Amino acid sequence: PAKVGDILVIEAVVTRTFRTSMVITVKAWASSVGQTARRLISDSDFVFVAINKKGKPTSLPLLKQGKK
Repeated sequence: PAKVGDILVIEAVVTRTFRTSMVITVKAWASSVGQTARRLISDSDFVFVAINKKGKPTSLPLLKQGKK
């Protein structure tokens, strides 16, 4: 867990895309002030589905691949 005074780094990356959905992986890292070592405190995959005005799944726009 993160402790009071820790420095937090949150990283989110689109890891997969499909016709109507995408998966975003989120990781949280903590380090103590003055330390270079980070420790992973949380990680999760979030699934988002594109929907139209009627609430039905709709195709995602094409995403360009970015630098990592």
